[in-house]
Amino acid sequence: MSLNNKCLFTGRLGKDAERRETGNGGSVVNFSIAVSEKWTADNGEKKEHTEWISCCFFGKRASALAKYLTKGTLVSVEGKQRTRKYQDKNGIDRWSTECHVRDIELRGGGKRNEGHSAPEQNSGSDDFGTYEDDGSIPF
Repeated sequence: MSLNNKCLFTGRLGKDAERRETGNGGSVVNFSIAVSEKWTADNGEKKEHTEWISCCFFGKRASALAKYLTKGTLVSVEGKQRTRKYQDKNGIDRWSTECHVRDIELRGGGKRNEGHSAPEQNSGSDDFGTYEDDGSIPF
């Protein structure tokens, strides 16, 4: 039996993506997306829960797409989950869990960068569970 490390999220960017050069001359793009679920409780009250997913995307494609990854943009990402250990400025061990993006689909929204037109985007419906997109950004 083969075990698979795969995560799939659809959400909106909380701020513009940050692009950096790596030590070996490559590029990494970091961003966070808000993923939400909405439901109605038994008493009729509307409920919502939002999780923030940290994402990192490596390589030439990431570098090319970074200018389109702006605050509010709706994206679908597919990748693998990674947890890394680091020390904060006080020397305390911390852990961070991220989605290392393998594939990304721009689905719309966000602000437009002047002089750039966004690549063709899929306007189809989600196939990602109970995610409801009412056009609002949860931040």
